[in-house]
Amino acid sequence: SQIKVLYLEGTLRSEYGAIVDRFLSKDPNIEFYALVQVKKNVFVKRTNMEGLTLESIPSDEATLNQFDVFIIGDLDSSFLSSSQQEAIVNRVKNGGGLIMLGGYHSLGPGGYGNTPIGQILPVELGDREIGQITDPFLPELTPDGRQHPIFANIARFFPTSGTVAADQQLPPLDGCTRVGQARAAATVLAICPVTAERTAVVAVMPVERGRTAVFTGDTTRKWQQVPRVLDQESPFLQFWGQFVRWAAGRSEQIEAKASVTAATDKAAYEPDEAIQLSAVVRDQRGEGTDKAKVTATIRAASGAFDKVTLVSTPGPGGHYSASYEPRFHGTLEVEVQAELENEKLVAEKIVVEVGRPYLEFEKLDLDEKTLTQIASDTGGRYAHISAADHLIDQLNQAERKKRIYVEQPLFWPPLFWAMFVTVLTTEWVLRRRFQLR
Repeated sequence: SQIKVLYLEGTLRSEYGAIVDRFLSKDPNIEFYALVQVKKNVFVKRTNMEGLTLESIPSDEATLNQFDVFIIGDLDSSFLSSSQQEAIVNRVKNGGGLIMLGGYHSLGPGGYGNTPIGQILPVELGDREIGQITDPFLPELTPDGRQHPIFANIARFFPTSGTVAADQQLPPLDGCTRVGQARAAATVLAICPVTAERTAVVAVMPVERGRTAVFTGDTTRKWQQVPRVLDQESPFLQFWGQFVRWAAGRSEQIEAKASVTAATDKAAYEPDEAIQLSAVVRDQRGEGTDKAKVTATIRAASGAFDKVTLVSTPGPGGHYSASYEPRFHGTLEVEVQAELENEKLVAEKIVVEVGRPYLEFEKLDLDEKTLTQIASDTGGRYAHISAADHLIDQLNQAERKKRIYVEQPLFWPPLFWAMFVTVLTTEWVLRRRFQLR
């Protein structure tokens, strides 16, 4: 069946145009109704739904219950009454989905912090003064983000902790809306790497039978527009398509089962630098749990290994961390295991490098002995840069003394052929005269 989406925007901004024109109107499995406020209580509408006419944001539950997913953009909370918000919340709790986008009048800056909608979002929103991040960046995927259906088959476009994106053609976002900590039941899929707090960019959370999510970035239009102009592949359609399908509960890749994911803060370390280990453990319902016993085995190429215990950390449930000071150098293999209710869970192995990958740059003194030897072996001569002027004078003198060899032919071809013809003719005349054979 079709996924029905109600998209509410507060301004005619570029994100609205990108989502409506380049995604909602082009997806054959989505019916949508988009309302964008051009002035107070005056809306411009776009829709592909038949039999439904909306002049403003609907207030009755019967109308709102027709939609599977709600997308709220840069719309201040003051334009949604308490009864409208409660109706949306009830639809979400009964199996619907809600995605709130970043903006100057959404999330915390839009006054949603203490509203019914704000209470079911996966992150703390803060107050209206929480502000924006205006530095360009590409969202950095967390270990959960790499495996989430929203980023299925497009994770290669995004960096992860310690690694760059495998496909580096995606333009950065212009910034994002600041948000607070993730709630206990939430999962952070992507973060903003340019600030110390590493604020969430994409976060999701189950709400009874439904789901909520935030996308704080500004703006994905560049993900569609720039690659299209350059004739490059873009994750724009897949990102929004998988996002909405997940919010509607239509994603077949979502599995409620026990699991553990692990990560390190970097991929390469100095010999005396500590490795920061982190893991997320989920129970059979797919919820974060603090009741697991989590250990990491760090194994060197020689077979020697160390074991480290990860402890539960404050904040969202199911998060564990540890700091390990490596005893071994070279390539290390990290395997994280979690024991939960007599079940052993194993995360995907992580490989890190410990050592000095740029050791050749630590000694940059000029090795004149080696340079002299190379010059001698190749028939040349080594000269220090300080003798450059003298070397140029020597080259000029050598140029002036250079011998010039000119080829001089030993015979003149026309004379040769004249003599040859004369001899041949003389021989013929003599033979005729003396009747010689």
